[in-house]
Amino acid sequence: MRVRQGYRLPADREALLHKAIRLEWISLGFVLSIVLVMYLSMGSSQTMKMALLEDLLALVPPVVFLLAMRMRKRPPDEQHPYGYSRAILGIIGIGLGFWWADAAAASIIALDVLKDGSTHVRKAMFQLMDQRPTEIMSNTPLGLETLISRRLMREPDVLDVEARLREEGHLVGGEIFVVFDPQQQQLARRAQELIAVATELDWRLYDLILMPVEKINR
Repeated sequence: MRVRQGYRLPADREALLHKAIRLEWISLGFVLSIVLVMYLSMGSSQTMKMALLEDLLALVPPVVFLLAMRMRKRPPDEQHPYGYSRAILGIIGIGLGFWWADAAAASIIALDVLKDGSTHVRKAMFQLMDQRPTEIMSNTPLGLETLISRRLMREPDVLDVEARLREEGHLVGGEIFVVFDPQQQQLARRAQELIAVATELDWRLYDLILMPVEKINR
């Protein structure tokens, strides 16, 4: 089975990711130091024990993030020909709080956490179902299909273009349908050239497939 070539982030994005990894290690060390101090000083206090449990739960997000970054380095293989990028998007930060003093405040916070959790779960489910590429925060379309179509329509031997894209973790893949001028005989070569042109439009575009067609039905 043919597997996808490994993907490397652009240098500026890779630098930001390395910075995030360093910050997560710092966060992990900071939380661990708090947990150690809490453990040594809690005695038999039930309140301190609950505070210790809360601090232990705070270890989950940085640990899971660092594990995901380790998994991200795995190259595609026969069992995972498209790589492991979706695993990263499947990892969602977890926040749990224990509030005992004010029941009303606890209810409000619980509703807010529930809303946040449902939003992230919904987003993760759409990503697993090959959702159209959207902004993370606003969920509005990225507009990469239009960007690709406008750029390729500038080619003299291209008569019509339509792109169909999907999110694949932090990458965007998909198909580009192109109606070529009937005089164009080097379709295989031109397809590779146009794929390279389209891929250069955005760092997230990767492993695009271009399909010559006679007509695009809209």
